[in-house]
Amino acid sequence: MKARVLVAVILIPILLVLALAAPVWLLTAVLALVSALMAFEFMRGAGLSAHTRSTAYATVFAAAVPVWAYLGAKANVLYALVFALTLLVFYEAVISYKGEGAVVFRVLGTIFAAALIPLLFVSVLRIRLMQNGEYLVMLPFVAAYCSDTGAFFTGRALGKKKLIPHVSPNKTVAGAWGGLGGAVLGMAVYGLIIRFAFMMPVNFPLLVVYGLIGGAAGQLGDLAFSLMKREFKIKDYGNLLPGHGGILDRVDSVVFTAPLMYCLILWLPAIGA
Repeated sequence: MKARVLVAVILIPILLVLALAAPVWLLTAVLALVSALMAFEFMRGAGLSAHTRSTAYATVFAAAVPVWAYLGAKANVLYALVFALTLLVFYEAVISYKGEGAVVFRVLGTIFAAALIPLLFVSVLRIRLMQNGEYLVMLPFVAAYCSDTGAFFTGRALGKKKLIPHVSPNKTVAGAWGGLGGAVLGMAVYGLIIRFAFMMPVNFPLLVVYGLIGGAAGQLGDLAFSLMKREFKIKDYGNLLPGHGGILDRVDSVVFTAPLMYCLILWLPAIGA
């Protein structure tokens, strides 16, 4: 527990500086590194890291996704990159196949690690590149981590009935409701900071919607990656962050909340509109 708190105390200020004050190129570089680490952790957790070239393809492609977003996020470039990745992954599968099973899992797992996870997560950078992005970019993290905090404390205080024990044995129904409340409260507090510290217009009813939907998405992201851990028979994706596991264990909920927040900002702007 102490290690978990210590890591949070260190990482939260770093996250705030990167999101609010760092130049976009630096945030891009950090997200490229994080994406590469997530891809590697997923490949290792899925038991695919023995396929070194496939793991290298996944890691390099994942790191390239934030760079693609930073340079303009052009669709034709993405199509070309995904096609090249698909060719490489299937080429590796074909030339190394010796009759063993699970080759389809290897192909799909590599593409999932290399493309799908980073393309969802890179929504953080795409939000930062929007108008007023330096204030909006924290929204996915507020939704995800306030939901996680609310669920943790409510679950410990009131949790009796398990939510989905075969997927995540420690999560409770009360914790899930507490997570939604935590996300809504976090959004409201963040809205107050933006309104009174930076004098920007804030639509608080829409922020409540952000909190409810974002909190639910964050919990689903956590459960989705927990489900995969059960399938892989591992406890954590890594051990880089004491008390938290790996990078993917810490940002799994953000992988789901970031693209959702990106869409909500586009369709229902709540800050600066």
